[in-house]
Amino acid sequence: FRHLESIGVDIRPQGKKKRVANCAFQLGYHWSEEVTREEAVDNTLGSRLEGVEILWRIGAPNGHQGVYARAPGSPAWCDIVCGFDVEKKSIMNDDWIHRANQILLVRGKQFGVHVCILRVVAVSAALTAETVAWSRVEVTLPRAIVCDSNDDDDDVARDLRDTANQVLCRGNTVSWHSFGDAISGYRPPCPGDENCRAGLRRVDCSQDEEKQVFRIAITAEGLQLRLAASRAVALAVAVHCKWLTLEASRAAFSKNLLWFAHAPRPPPRAEMLASVSFGPREVKANACVDALRIGPSTTVENFRSRVRSLVHIDECIHFWNQFEHWCRSGTIQTKNILSSPKFVPNENLTFAYEKALTALRQLRRDGWPTTTPARAARLQATCSGAGGSFSIGVTPEGQAPPRNNTLAHLVTAVFDLEKLLLSTIPFLQGRQTSKMCAVNFDALFLPHVDTGSAGGGQSNSLFVTLGDFCGGELIVEGIAHDCRYKPLLFDANSKRHWTAPFTGERFSLVWFTPHGTIDSEIFHDQVPQFIEGPLTLVRSMTKEFTTGLNRRSKRFVFACNKFNLSVSVNPQSGVALCREFLSAQESIQLLKMLDSLKLNFVKPRYLNGQTLRCRVACLGRRWNHHSQCYEDDATPLPQALLKFARRAAQACKVIDPSIMGNTEKYADPDVCILNFYDDTEHRAGMGLHQDIAEDPGVIARGDPVISLSIGSSALFVLADTRDAYPNDRTRLRLDSGDVLAFGGASRVVFHGVEQIAPFFLKDGKAPDGMYPGRLNLTFRKSKT
Repeated sequence: FRHLESIGVDIRPQGKKKRVANCAFQLGYHWSEEVTREEAVDNTLGSRLEGVEILWRIGAPNGHQGVYARAPGSPAWCDIVCGFDVEKKSIMNDDWIHRANQILLVRGKQFGVHVCILRVVAVSAALTAETVAWSRVEVTLPRAIVCDSNDDDDDVARDLRDTANQVLCRGNTVSWHSFGDAISGYRPPCPGDENCRAGLRRVDCSQDEEKQVFRIAITAEGLQLRLAASRAVALAVAVHCKWLTLEASRAAFSKNLLWFAHAPRPPPRAEMLASVSFGPREVKANACVDALRIGPSTTVENFRSRVRSLVHIDECIHFWNQFEHWCRSGTIQTKNILSSPKFVPNENLTFAYEKALTALRQLRRDGWPTTTPARAARLQATCSGAGGSFSIGVTPEGQAPPRNNTLAHLVTAVFDLEKLLLSTIPFLQGRQTSKMCAVNFDALFLPHVDTGSAGGGQSNSLFVTLGDFCGGELIVEGIAHDCRYKPLLFDANSKRHWTAPFTGERFSLVWFTPHGTIDSEIFHDQVPQFIEGPLTLVRSMTKEFTTGLNRRSKRFVFACNKFNLSVSVNPQSGVALCREFLSAQESIQLLKMLDSLKLNFVKPRYLNGQTLRCRVACLGRRWNHHSQCYEDDATPLPQALLKFARRAAQACKVIDPSIMGNTEKYADPDVCILNFYDDTEHRAGMGLHQDIAEDPGVIARGDPVISLSIGSSALFVLADTRDAYPNDRTRLRLDSGDVLAFGGASRVVFHGVEQIAPFFLKDGKAPDGMYPGRLNLTFRKSKT
């Protein structure tokens, strides 16, 4: 289409056209009547104005909260508008401003807003809402609120300025989510929102003797929420007038508290956008936008005086009287801990609550279960350090049930309580019983959504709190709900929710049904506790544990049948599987030898805070999971293990010679990593990974990695990439005594363990006396 370009035809798709601003002007506006939509300014500007295409306005709403958006109804005299001069001529002069203002005057009458172009400013392509360095917002404060008739205005202004700087200028960037307008029609602010973080540079205070008001100007970096400046001034005035103590005012900056957003709403017209600056971007473009630095302008001064005169002093005084009453009412004062109610409207519910609370308190005394890393990431803290969160119930098909289902008394009490709530409370009637329940104690949750919690036809989760505590409301999208023995039904899958601070003993229950959950009852599986500390591999087996093995074995057979498990001896080039390399008797002898070494099996923790899903011990060069490299403090491998590694390599070489890579003779290993997967931990396994920390020369030669399995069977997977789809993975079942080797072309293949099955042997029995679980010995050469 080159011929079309030569005659000036734009053939680019409209969605991909990129316009760069080549003109900009300073905009002022105010509402002649109460208008609640800021879009009135945008509608007045339109998309084209006297030969200039309007590209963006700094104060325009952007998304659900708006980047540098003003409060609906608040005026401004320094909002920057960037445009594109279609004719690419210097038409932005005094004549153009006059013609454009005449058009804006006519358009503004339709929307109840007065819009005026005050002057042309230097343009830069970097002048966008996201690049605002700091802003200056002026708030009008009636003199009668902060001083008496006999007080000296200069002294009051100075004291008020000092107090405001002490309360608000905290020296660093803090979260201002509590200062946002929670009832503005937009999605309310939430702790953790990035556009809620800002740093105040300074607070200035001046007086207007004619109007009997103080002008408080707040200069902030990134303060983007509507009415945040007015609320910030209100907090400083409350401390100045001793309506709040300085210590109490700090609650406004709490990480997970939102009480200040529900204070009386300041009048929008008392908050005015006075100036914006783009900081280094202005210097780089040799541009100047800040109204304070450009210098005085008659047009700007006249418009500023007009906007200030529109503030209704009576409206401001009414707000301050309401705000004083709100502060003095003790809204944030610490209340006494509330004891459990003696009764609820239904006698059966009283008994059900008491039964659940008794089971929860007993679990607390016995020791609260550990919290999974995924759920711990949503926890800000536990008040006593002894609480946490876990789940009970029926999991989606193909997933192992929670190990905490063994808490039979708790499981029964919790789900009996839900059934009674559904049959007793009118707004819950018709809801199906849930399949799972999250059980929490002493937990402060950060803002989050519960992904995957809307299954089985349930779109909402059921929430209730129990115990002797004060505070601890559930905050859903900024709205606090007192759920203490008062069930709440809400969409936890899409609405952000978190926990308000509390004191005392607080339990919470969240009933839900995950996606893909099978229709079955709670499975009470009696599983022994996970081993801590040094691990002895040879243990006696109890009758109760053997019974549990039989039930879990059936479940694993079903899971294995869903896959096309490879049973071939040579699944792919460079991978050899030698079955029944060790007999049960030889396995026991090897375990006894390892027991004599008194190995200390530990659960390593990665840098991201997650822990491995198996316990690890090392022989030879020590492997550091934290740093992901080998350490130099090496000890020689026992001769018995070296002999075994040589035999295993020879056996696998017979099956597939390519496992040896570029070497003819197997090089003795200097590392043996022992991984123990406990049968009692349902999530035991290891994700897809590569063994690539060895010396480059070792990997280049393709020296094989030898892996021996003893005990429970494992579902072992091979893949080309870490995020390979399930259907693109090769699966092998490794039984006790099997040896797997991979080298040569498959030396750096991705591999992992998807699932552990309890003693999946041909005769259905484990090696006599072995502790229940799977032990894997991995031999490798680490140095060239």
